[in-house]
Amino acid sequence: MLFREEYEGQPYGTGSAYAYKDDEGDQLAREIGLHLPLINCPDPTIVNNTFVPDTWKAGLNQLPYPKEIRASFKKFRDEVMKINVRERMAELDAQPFSNFTATYAPEVRQWWDSFGPSNWGASTELSSAFVGLSNVQDLVRGGDGKRVILPGGLGCITHKLVEVLRPKYKDRMLDNTAVVAVAQEEDSVRVTYFRDGKITTVAAKLVLMCAPMLIASRIVMGLPAEQKAAMRRYRYAPYPVVNLIFDKPVYNRGYDTCAPEIPSPISSSPTGPFATLPATSKNTTFSPSTPRSAPNSALPCSLKKPANPLPPASSLIFRSCARSSM
Repeated sequence: MLFREEYEGQPYGTGSAYAYKDDEGDQLAREIGLHLPLINCPDPTIVNNTFVPDTWKAGLNQLPYPKEIRASFKKFRDEVMKINVRERMAELDAQPFSNFTATYAPEVRQWWDSFGPSNWGASTELSSAFVGLSNVQDLVRGGDGKRVILPGGLGCITHKLVEVLRPKYKDRMLDNTAVVAVAQEEDSVRVTYFRDGKITTVAAKLVLMCAPMLIASRIVMGLPAEQKAAMRRYRYAPYPVVNLIFDKPVYNRGYDTCAPEIPSPISSSPTGPFATLPATSKNTTFSPSTPRSAPNSALPCSLKKPANPLPPASSLIFRSCARSSM
């Protein structure tokens, strides 16, 4: 989500993390006049009162653990890098990431149990191995070094886009508006929305539907039963986001800082009543030093894939974009 709010002139993100250099978000930002700088020190670790930058590359030699535990981290890294994740996608997606951390020092799993809830929303036990291993390889290959952001998160793109479009399209843009229904007619799409205490319906030739599946499946009318059921099978992993704004820098040595000594914030049961804040902190308030994440957004591992949840290409409601928390 590209969401941004402000407090006394200080922007902060509520549902966005970062883009990657030259990806679609970064390209759009440049097109509308925004430059997203690279994130400095994206994934450091604080463990045993020691700050470790660049954890999964040079940082492995700096981890304040006994020699045999550091060796276990390196062995895990080396073995994971031998796996052809894309070729084995279906197999890996049907088993938990914890299967691949179990034979190493407990500190390896502890690190990923800290990283996963902040990144894709689940611990190793509840995460698809495909997602977990993809993230390992991304960090080892330096993918985190390609992340870009502005203070306040990716919501700056939305704000800038409104600023660019408003001079020409002001009469056709609405804010503070809630869409409550989208219905495809024979030659048009009818969109019903609530604004200023009134319900209004308008017709359009085409609708670009950008909403999480759990929302789109409830407001898009006339979906085939199988498709709607598939959309509602998507599982999300929500967690609270707390923004703390200080009058001076408190910590800005890294962006997404893992603290694996803090107990895992995710209960062993996906519906368990106990959850705390992820054991990481994201710094977007000051100079960039925060889409969550390697390019894969995780669902808790499942044994079979849902049917295609998107409307057919011939539909006037031709695209529904869904992303869990990034």
